[in-house]
Amino acid sequence: MAVIRGKARGDGKQLARYLLAQRDNDEKPQLLQMRGFADTDPVDALVNATLDAAAVSRSSKPFYHGIINPREGEAISMTAEQWEFSADMMEKHLQYEGLPRMIVRHQKGGRAHIHVVWFRYDYNTGKLRSDTYNFYKHNAARFEIEKKLGHEHTNARRDRTQEPSHKQRLTELWRDSSSAADFVSQAQAAGYEIAQGLDRHPYRVITPEGTSIDLVRQLDGYRKRDVYERFKRYDLPTEAQALKSVQARSRTQNGSNDVFQQLKERDRRGHLMQEGTVNSDTQSYNSERDIFEQLKDKQVNQTRKRDRGLER
Repeated sequence: MAVIRGKARGDGKQLARYLLAQRDNDEKPQLLQMRGFADTDPVDALVNATLDAAAVSRSSKPFYHGIINPREGEAISMTAEQWEFSADMMEKHLQYEGLPRMIVRHQKGGRAHIHVVWFRYDYNTGKLRSDTYNFYKHNAARFEIEKKLGHEHTNARRDRTQEPSHKQRLTELWRDSSSAADFVSQAQAAGYEIAQGLDRHPYRVITPEGTSIDLVRQLDGYRKRDVYERFKRYDLPTEAQALKSVQARSRTQNGSNDVFQQLKERDRRGHLMQEGTVNSDTQSYNSERDIFEQLKDKQVNQTRKRDRGLER
């Protein structure tokens, strides 16, 4: 097994179009399973589920879209039953048992993977099932799938030497998406945030590591005009807002405490005092928040300067 990822999302109509369109797939997507929906047509099922959720919940993201993408040599021999077993394990660890579910198989460049969509609304409790701590749940599901199917074990810690470059990954996401909203959603599922820049590089990417880079430079074969045409009617967050989202996601995945608590610890050790930033160990919460914002802005400015240097 190689990759299991997913996130909550909305817009059932757009999701259905993405799942069922052939686009750059080698063949027409294959609907392996549709369970628990009132409609038999997959498009109608997701559209009407969206309407149902809007009537009973304030959430705009009633679905959970998961992707199970084994290594190429492992995926080619997987049967429909094994794909369904993999979805069952992901469902078990996400605690989505009994919810409406759809499984669609895609194949690109000879490599197969499945998309699994759950409608998170539980009609018995009248609430949406939680999507929190999914990083750890994905790891647990992957471990169980690999053990059962005899696939090569994947380390829970990220081995970046085995991951595609940002440029390769973002270009793939751009080609696989049909709109600005679709690209942003897929990028977020991969750990990125797309943001609005303030200089000559108006479109930024915040990487999972928290670095701001120029989006256009990361899209192989595309120009600024192509990015502008897709995003001209789409509102993006600022770099600072996007960076904050990545940092918040990182804290959740790592099980760490609030970043302000980390700043308190740094203050206790005297690092910030040596820089003349903090006066005492009794600094107020608001002051610590200001420090956090200054550090965040400093990081954004450093990445901008680096990009300008590369451009020259």
